[in-house]
Parts: sequence; structure tokens; C-alpha cells
Amino acid sequence: MNEKEKIYEIIKNIVELLEFEIEIEISEERCESLVFVIKSQEHSQFLIGHHGANLFALEYIVHNIARTKGIDTKFTIDVNEYKKGREAVLINNALDTAQEVLKNKRPIVLRPMNAYERRLIHAALQEKEGITTESIGERAQRKVVIKPVSEIN
Repeated sequence: MNEKEKIYEIIKNIVELLEFEIEIEISEERCESLVFVIKSQEHSQFLIGHHGANLFALEYIVHNIARTKGIDTKFTIDVNEYKKGREAVLINNALDTAQEVLKNKRPIVLRPMNAYERRLIHAALQEKEGITTESIGERAQRKVVIKPVSEIN
């Protein structure tokens, strides 16, 4: 069994313990890593959780199990392409917020986000002229601040 099949089995076994009926599709579209998309009609809200909290927890558990089995393949887990849609929303909101920052010349602090979401924001705005980003706060309260370059000191 190759690493892709092993990861598939880990995900399948965990979700089967929850007695959820799912399908898992595998693609290799994001950042040269595997994406395991769980398809679920009835249980997607539970698998995703509030702002993706359950999904990120599931991914964390699967990564840890995979690591203990010596699997070093990069992969992410998604449910009904929630992350894909969420990424688009986060990036669009970040771009809109950056425009507002440039217009008003005042920093804006975004809501607390997990590390994955913060990285998306920083990457999306990295090349945006006239603004910069930084993370502030600790643990679950970590936020991204989008500010005009003139605010840097």
C-alpha cells in the first residue's frame, strides 16, 4: 500500500468510527500536495464545524497518525470543498480590506483566525503595494492586521 492509500485508509477509518456515510475523492491540485475531499450529504456540517474547526481538528489528527506511521506526503483534507470556497472568501475579503486600508490610511484588525487562514491572508497581500500585514495576539486570539506601509515604525 502506497502513502496515498494509507492516508485514505486513515481518514476512512476515523470517519467510519463516527458512523458517517462518505465518499473520498483524491486530487493533486493544491501546492503540489494531495487533497482528500470528503463528500457527505448528511454530515458535512458536523465534519466542518464552526469556521472549519472540526475539519482542521480532523486534519490535525490524521496528520499525527500519518506521521507515526512514517508517512511524509504533504496533504490536506477538505469536506464538500469547504476549504476551497473559504479560501476564495478570505482572499476576496482581504483584498477588499486592503483597499479600505489604502483609502483610509488606517490599519484594520481582522477577526481571530487559525494559522492556515492567516497564512492565506499574508500570501494574498504579500505583493499588494502600499500595505503590509502582521499577525498579533496569542493562540486562538491570533489576528492579522492589515496596515498602510506608512504605519510601519
